[in-house]
Amino acid sequence: MTDLHVDPVGYAASVFERSVADGKSDDVFKRLLNEFSEYCEQNDAASKVPYLHRDALGDVYPKCLVRFRGMIQDMHGAELFLSSISADGLSEDKPAVAVCGFLRDKLDCPPGYKLNWDAMENVTASREVFTVISVAGETEWFETASDGLRLPPRIHSAATADPLAAMASCTKRPIEDCLNGDEGDAPAAQMDVDSSSDVSTENKHLKAAESTKVRENGTNGTQSSAAKNSLPSLLSDKLAHLPLSTDVATPVFRAKFYGNGADSIKLNEVYELFGVLSNDMVDDSDSIDDGDHVHQSPPPSSLIPNLHVVHYRKLRSPFMGTLDFGVVVKSLQALLTKLFAGDSLSAQYFLCYLASKVGVRGEEIPVGCLPLNLTKVPAGSETTETLANILSLLCDKVDMLPLTLEVLNSKPFAPVKDYSRELLTSGRLQLADGTMLLIDETVMQAGQLNEIGLRNIAFLRSVISSQKLAYDFKYHVADFDTDINVLVLSEGKSLLQCPSLRQLPLQSPLDRSALTDLTSDPLLNDYRHLVHAVRALSERVAIPEVVRNSIADVFVELRKKDQATDAFQLHDMITVARLLTALDGQTDMTLPQWQSAVDFEQRRRARL
Repeated sequence: MTDLHVDPVGYAASVFERSVADGKSDDVFKRLLNEFSEYCEQNDAASKVPYLHRDALGDVYPKCLVRFRGMIQDMHGAELFLSSISADGLSEDKPAVAVCGFLRDKLDCPPGYKLNWDAMENVTASREVFTVISVAGETEWFETASDGLRLPPRIHSAATADPLAAMASCTKRPIEDCLNGDEGDAPAAQMDVDSSSDVSTENKHLKAAESTKVRENGTNGTQSSAAKNSLPSLLSDKLAHLPLSTDVATPVFRAKFYGNGADSIKLNEVYELFGVLSNDMVDDSDSIDDGDHVHQSPPPSSLIPNLHVVHYRKLRSPFMGTLDFGVVVKSLQALLTKLFAGDSLSAQYFLCYLASKVGVRGEEIPVGCLPLNLTKVPAGSETTETLANILSLLCDKVDMLPLTLEVLNSKPFAPVKDYSRELLTSGRLQLADGTMLLIDETVMQAGQLNEIGLRNIAFLRSVISSQKLAYDFKYHVADFDTDINVLVLSEGKSLLQCPSLRQLPLQSPLDRSALTDLTSDPLLNDYRHLVHAVRALSERVAIPEVVRNSIADVFVELRKKDQATDAFQLHDMITVARLLTALDGQTDMTLPQWQSAVDFEQRRRARL
């Protein structure tokens, strides 16, 4: 029996062949997916299945079972493929056989046979196709904690005759050639596919297309065996439609999901994928005409390799065990107070910022998020670098956005649909939920914002005020929910100022020695655990009736003292109270927590 882990494609083919022979092939692929899922959920699976990370992309052979943690960047809809195709013998003594198309991009015809594309026994199925990229801004400590064991020594598919020699001799085609239209020769037997895309609706329509018949007897001789076995480049640094905010090359895949489970997948969500990496380079350059519309396929495998997903799951917390909220919060508060040079109010707001998360989306203002604007930050100071390092040590996803004229005026921060290539061009603000976005306005210089720059300012304000980002689909605009923790650093009033952005002037320069203290703090992992736990807890905070009555009374009193007091100020106080409740490890807000929030907000506004 072929090994499921070492050669999943061969294993699936052997199970398929036995099922066909036994007359039980109707649900064979469903049974295979269940078997793969059970294997991947075993406790020791993480140590057996290699993880695709940027440091060892060349250590994985195609057609092996691999893991990848990534964000759904684009949705291409359903793709038709032949899950089973009949192959006729070239001689009378060879009866027709069924060839498995599961986990494949091209069909391998057995020796002495010819694929029969018109056979009545052929079975067409569909799979959902997504572009999946590495999580932007993922911090090093979280990547290490979530990966389990890194890649073991090179493993290869049992189907590869001499993998070491093949990979040593293979010469990967430069990705620039692919971008310039050099797609090479078509493979031996290309799968029939029809992809359609419309990200604005999460209903993905399966469209039947006339089959495209291709060659079945090998290449034209110009493609070397090394080129056929080579794994397409996994690096996205040259892919123009993925302008990620980091200069580090990062893996990107076209993930193909089987079964009905993919219906629940949403854009920008992060998943751990278990799948089979494909090196079958299919020529997708030709469009498929259904009579009324022409549909372009997603990016070809020569640009983006395919990952045939056999199991996926939401990310699991790397933290285990219980947490003593009182001890950990008190220790972290003391460290942050030192960071802010004894300014306990700034330390408290920074801690609340770390813990904030969109809980409920109201009609105007989402409940739970705490966008923060630290002012009186001198240009050229070490404040930005220090806070970026603090965030990277405590949080799992951190992205920095220097607000220079060049950055603002160059490319849209929101994704734009490119219908000519059926690609969703990414933007700086297409970030996974829970990303800490540090915006540095101190680098802004005098100059003129162009149309793109003005739109980018509007995009940022929209994320800050409503946690929504408008995706441009050319013929219409669709708002997508975000959950981005925004921290703005500015000398004076922020360019992005809006009622939802809490302004807090710093009283002193930061004490950088606190960064050294944090790095060596024995409670560092507990601090990280705290941030994760509180973000989850803050969504569940309830407000008892006695506290509700106090909230109403306080608001009436504040309005009597100052008629300018509005719903935004009340919202700020309630948000801080919810976060203080979560930081106490509780889910029911108390009067002392509410009163502390009122005091914090009054002290903050007194500084303005």
